[in-house]
Amino acid sequence: MSSDSNSGTIKIRVRNGENEFEIDAKKVDLQDAFKTASDIFQLIGKTPTVVSPAIGPSFDTPIQIDSKASLPNIVVKLLGSEWGSKPRRLKEIKEQLEQMGMIYPKQSIAVSLLRLAKEGEIRRFKGDEGDYLYVGARKGN
Repeated sequence: MSSDSNSGTIKIRVRNGENEFEIDAKKVDLQDAFKTASDIFQLIGKTPTVVSPAIGPSFDTPIQIDSKASLPNIVVKLLGSEWGSKPRRLKEIKEQLEQMGMIYPKQSIAVSLLRLAKEGEIRRFKGDEGDYLYVGARKGN
């Protein structure tokens, strides 16, 4: 689930078997949007499942994360996704994890990023502003 505080809209991606759709509604209309989605699923006899947060245009590809996955495994999947192909700051990674419902202390994420970079699981380099940027490691390099 994603919330845009400036426009007051919320986006939620919902899956029913192989079918998937996205609810994009203003906060005040969210209850009506869920009612409509529920009605649609009742017509076809299935219960909806929230697939992943629809995090604006920068996060279009949902990633599947096991509920027992460790923080380093989650970070590797996140940076290995289309979203992680663009260099990201620690702050962006923390915000993305929070939007996915995974709340971790900044220091825990920073330690995981450093260890993953040292192990070659992700790439780390200094940005123009002097802070570190992280991207998924290219396979085969």
